[in-house]
This record gives sequence, C-alpha cells and structure tokens, in this order.
Amino acid sequence: MRAQHLATEELRTSIDSVKKIRIDTVGTALLLRLSQHYIFKPGNEKADMDSAAMFIKQAESLSKKLNWQKGLCNCSLQFSMLYREMDDRERGKKYAEQAVQLAATYREYYVLGESYLELSQYYSPWDMPELKIKTGIVRKALEAFTMDGNKSKQAFMYKNLGEYHFMLDSFPLSISELKRSLALYKEAGEDKVQAVYDLLASDYLLMSDYSTALKYDFLSLQKAKEYNDTSMQMCRIYNSIGRIYYNLTEYQTALDYFKKGAEVANRYHDILNLLWVSGNATNCYIKLKNYPEALRFLQTNIKESDVKDDNAKNMLSGMYLQIYIEMKDLKRAQRYNDELNSRKPTTIDVLPVLAQVKYYTAIGQFNRATALMVVFDSMVRPHSDLITRRSCQLFWFTLDSAKGNYPGAIAHIQEYIRLNDSLSAMNKKDIIETLKIEYEVANKDQDIKIKAQSIELLQKNLDHSRLVRNMIIGGILLLVIALALVFYQYRGKQKINKEIQAKNGMLQQLVDEKEWLLKEIHHRVKNNLQTIVSLLESQSSYLIDGALEAARDSQNRVYSMSLIHQKLYLTDNVASINMSTYLPELINYLKDCTGTRQRILFDLDIEPVEIHVSQAVPVGLILNEAITNAIKYAFDEEKPGNRIAIAMKKTEGDLVRLVISDNGKGLPEKFDPVRSGGLGIKLMKGLTKDIDGNFEITHSNGTTITVTFKAHHPMYRDNETALLQKMDKPGGI
Repeated sequence: MRAQHLATEELRTSIDSVKKIRIDTVGTALLLRLSQHYIFKPGNEKADMDSAAMFIKQAESLSKKLNWQKGLCNCSLQFSMLYREMDDRERGKKYAEQAVQLAATYREYYVLGESYLELSQYYSPWDMPELKIKTGIVRKALEAFTMDGNKSKQAFMYKNLGEYHFMLDSFPLSISELKRSLALYKEAGEDKVQAVYDLLASDYLLMSDYSTALKYDFLSLQKAKEYNDTSMQMCRIYNSIGRIYYNLTEYQTALDYFKKGAEVANRYHDILNLLWVSGNATNCYIKLKNYPEALRFLQTNIKESDVKDDNAKNMLSGMYLQIYIEMKDLKRAQRYNDELNSRKPTTIDVLPVLAQVKYYTAIGQFNRATALMVVFDSMVRPHSDLITRRSCQLFWFTLDSAKGNYPGAIAHIQEYIRLNDSLSAMNKKDIIETLKIEYEVANKDQDIKIKAQSIELLQKNLDHSRLVRNMIIGGILLLVIALALVFYQYRGKQKINKEIQAKNGMLQQLVDEKEWLLKEIHHRVKNNLQTIVSLLESQSSYLIDGALEAARDSQNRVYSMSLIHQKLYLTDNVASINMSTYLPELINYLKDCTGTRQRILFDLDIEPVEIHVSQAVPVGLILNEAITNAIKYAFDEEKPGNRIAIAMKKTEGDLVRLVISDNGKGLPEKFDPVRSGGLGIKLMKGLTKDIDGNFEITHSNGTTITVTFKAHHPMYRDNETALLQKMDKPGGI
C-alpha cells in the first residue's frame, strides 16, 4: 500500500487510461494508484492534494457501484494518508479508524494490517504513554499480516516492535522481536536487513555488551555496503559504531565514524541527525583535547542560519558552550549560555543541559548547577548504559565536592565504583587511582574556598566538617591499602606469568618436535606406498585380463592411501585431512587412470570437512571402489549425459554423509544389498564398519551408495588445546 510516486511516462499513460476507464476493479485500482502518486509526491502542494482527493472519491464511487469491499477499505485508508499529509490529523485519524473497522468486517487482512499501521502514525514515539498505545496498534497490525500470511510485512512489524520496545527500555524483548524479524525476512527471501542489525546493536550498546553491539553494527555496515545503501541509514550506522568506540575510550576511531555520519547527514540536509552526530564528534574532540579542531568542525559542517527550530538551536549552542568551557574561555561561553536561557524549546535535550551544568559549576553557581543536574540525571538514568550512568556519578561527585557536600560526594564515589565493578573490561587500579587524585584535588580546592568564608559560618559547621574530614581520611587510607594490595598482587602475577611463559616455550618445543616426527613418518609411509604402486604398475605389464584388472584396482587403492599421507606431511595438520582438497585430487587420478574424462561427467559437491586420518583412509578406499565400479559396470555405451555425482556434507551432531551416485543402468533386479555383492561391495561394507558407519545402496534411476559416519577429531589436538588453556590460567601448571 505504501507506493512510490509514478514516473512521468507511467503517469501520463495512467491518466490517459482514466479518460476511458471501465467500471471494474481494475479501473478502481488504477484510480487509487493515481491518488497515491499525488499523496507521496514530495511536498504537499494544494493542487496535488486536490488531485489525490478527486481520484479517491472516484474510486470510492466505483467501489460502491461494484460492491467491492476491498476497494472501500482502501479508499478509507488513502483518505487517512491524504489528510495526514495535509496535517489534518484529527480527520485523518477518523478515516484510519474507519479503514480498520471496514477491513475487519470484510476480513481483508492485508488491508487491515495496513490500516492499523496507518493508525499507528497518529501516535508519537517520543511520548511514553502514546508510544505504548502505538506499540499495541502495531501488534494488531502484526496479527492481521499473520492472518494474511505475508512474511515480509510480519518481519517489518517485528522490526517496528523491536524499535519501540528499545525506546521503552525493554531490551530483552526488543532483541527477541528483532531476531524474529531477521528470521521472517530470511523466510520471505529479503536480505536488506541493515536497519534490523543496527537496532540490535543499539539494544546491546545500552546493555553494555559492547562486543555484541559492535558485531551487529559491523553486520549492518557490511549489509548496507553490499546493497550500495547511500540513504540516511548509513548516518545512523556510522553514529552507532562511533558511540560504541567512544564508550570503549577509542576516541579517535569513534571520531572517524562520526565524521562519516556527518557527511551523509550533510548530503541529505538532515539537520537533526547532523546535530546528533556532530554532538558526538564534539565530545570526541573534547576527550582528545583538540578544541580548535572541534570549533572548526562545527563551523564547517553546520551553518547557524540553517538551524531553524529552537530545540535544534539549543543543541548547537550546547556544543559551543561545552567547547568554550573546556578552553576556560568563560566570556565566550556566557554568550551561548544566555542563548540557551533565552529560548523555550518544546523538548529538553541532554546535551545542552549537561553543558549548562558544567558552566554553572565553573562559575560557582552551584544551586543552579544542582537543579540542572537533577534534570540531566532523570533524563539519562532510564535510557543509558553503564558507562553513561557512571559518568553521571562523576559529574555529581565533582559538583558535590565543589559545594562542600562531602557525604553526597562520597555516596557518588561509591556508586561510581559500584558501576565500575560492573564493567569488567575496565582497569580497576586506574579508576581507583583517578578517583583518589580527583577527590584530593577537589578537597584542596574546597579548603581554599572554605578559608575565604567568614569565621562565623566556619564555627557553625565545625562539628559537621570534623565528621566529614574523618570520613575522608578513612576513605583515603582504605584506598591506599587497596592500592598496596593491588600492587603486591600485580608483582606476584608478573612472577607467575614469567614461569608460565618458560613452561609454554618448553611445551611448544615438544609439540613442534612431535609434529616434525609425525610428518617424517607420513613422508616415509607415502614413499613406501608409492613404491608399491610402482611395483604393481611394473607387474601389470606381465598380466592379462582379470589379473591385470585386479592389479590396477590394487594400484588405485594403494594410491588413495598414499595420497592421504602425502597431504599430511605437506600441511601443518598431521592428524586430519580436509576432504574438499583430498577427494577431488583422488577423483582426478581415477579419471586419468580409467580414461573417462570425455565419456563420463563428474559432479562434485564436497564441503571442507576435516576428519581424522584413521577415517580418511577407509573413506578414500570406499570412494575408490564406488567410482571404479560405476565406471566399469554402470554405463553400457558412451553417450552424452553419463554422470557420476559425489557429495560429502556435514550434518547435525558431527555426522558426515558421503553419497556416490550415477545415472547408469543400475543394479540387477534381483540384487540383494544384504547378501549379494562382489569383492568391491564387501570391501566397502567392511570399510564402513571400520569407521562405525552406516552403508546403504539403492538402485533407482541408477545406483546410489550412501555412507554415514561420525567424524572423529584428532585426539592430540584436543589434548594440546586443553593443555594450553590450562597453562593460560594463573597457577594452572
């Protein structure tokens, strides 16, 4: 239902068709398509809206004459879209509700889903009560599209629900819905899912799972580049990746991504998104202490004349205010603070509020800073990750220290440390040391301010100050003791690490020597087997008929084993074989030996399955017997289309399935797979039993041999991995 406006030639053709329109559903659908063209045409010119209304009314009249229920539903739906485009939201909402009622009555489930989706447009995602209503309506749209069986629309609804639950801070539910969206898009055969990946990244970012967030954002970026996406979605992806790197304190990398996001927003003249990504870039410049470049970035990317809305102007003023505060240029900072105070925005944004907190703290107006800090805290607490909330505690600590509110400062230090403990990737020693220094500096600054105050005020607060002083001294002593313990633990760990490294070197040397010996063994076994092949080849010149054939079969079997040992000593892996390289080489050898390159085609579908050498030898022999038998007996004459197919794939539970099939004449009618069979089949059955596998042979439209077995992993590799993991743990050996 969400159509694009028509191309010029297509529009002209459609209008010509309307002049000779028939009273049928095809004509009605054409009228609705023309109305969509004018509704979705850029802008909302009155002439376009009048044309759209005219076509909808004509379609409605025809639908009534035809008693076409679906047409009536679509007319109400398009009237809603028209009035919403004209910003007559009250009238448009009534038509959306009417479309829902009609579609439900007539059981037009697809139109019902579109009608619910249209109705949801009348509720704001930025107002929490309205967002909850909007979420409920979209869930009804999902139910309708489910009844209709439309996988693509179901996927889109789950994406919307995931986005809304993210905004409602229901991150686990949001993740579940977004993953369901991905599954449905896959079922529908749609692969442009970069927006879903980006939303998943946002969920994990606010859950402080940065590695998973970065994984999904890189998937989003990869998918966007795969489909040459140049839309505003790229700005959102770059901004999201930048935020993750910012939280990981990789400020230069974060800045590079924010710059890319700004380029996209500039290209589309999207001022709001440009301001968001520029605010993030400004924070990076501040962290990097590159204040002149921060100013240059803002002046280059954002023209103040282009920023019309008061909310947007406040964001820009907040950026300049932060930069000048960091530059200690409070005179210039005052201008932007005055601008913020002079405007009355409809919404309060985090960035300008935090900037004013810093400004009033810098000029000593602590009461105003505290009032704004309460606002800032209430804004970020429900929606932020651990790092943002931890930073918030640091702002409170700085402010309370400057005010002399020592109990409050200590409480914020404790909350800061509690949040820090939740971030296992951070270095506790560095954080404690930083807090200690900041706390001592804050106390020294506060002592200077206290000395400048009147003696009378000092006397009134003497008892309180003594209590606070004792608490501070006790806290510092505890911090010093903790630092000493950490230092001694660090020295002990260094000593253990040196011992572990020495043992690692010795064990690695033993492993290298063992692998060298195994390679040498495989080399010699391969040479011995090649000698046997050469002897058989020499002997075959003296043999005829059955004896000659038996000698050649033996020669092929020995070669299949020698090829395995050759692969083993030529690679780093001396215990397992990659079947995707071994089997094609063996098959090429058999084709050369039997001269079948022209008369028989081979189809190969072999996955890179790694199996132990103890299984690779029987598998090679089974393949040798199956292909040799097929070449000898499957085809009576040379003709186009003779084909042998070999497939090897890994299934569930480490099971491997090898299938060799041909389209030849098949086995005799009275052939019994259990009791019958010559040497080749008996050999294949015996080899299958050796690898604890299952052997099947069928003969429908040719012959098919299926061998299923469980792949074994090299035991010494498993032991070596376990040993190295144990060595990596302190005190492991």
